[in-house]
Amino acid sequence: MEAAFRALQNASLPGDERAACAACRDTYYAQARSSTVAAMNLLAECSLGQLGGEYAAAADAIKACRDTQSKLQSPAIYGLAVSDLMVAALASGLGELVIAKQ
Repeated sequence: MEAAFRALQNASLPGDERAACAACRDTYYAQARSSTVAAMNLLAECSLGQLGGEYAAAADAIKACRDTQSKLQSPAIYGLAVSDLMVAALASGLGELVIAKQ
């Protein structure tokens, strides 16, 4: 998420892009981080029933950031959101494998 902080420090960043980066940093990624921590805690406790929901919540938050960025003419952190979504999908897939083994 450092990319969003760096983008926001750019004084020439237009207002709509600044607002989109701030939303990603403050809202979407905060939710994704919270869901990821919850998923890690569920794994540590072997409470696997809600694991898929936490991964889905994290992915949904990242998708919201990606979608916000995709509407901009030159999105500052679109690539970051896309790569984070791929990582979330990988984590979710691994989580599904763990659940399937139970």
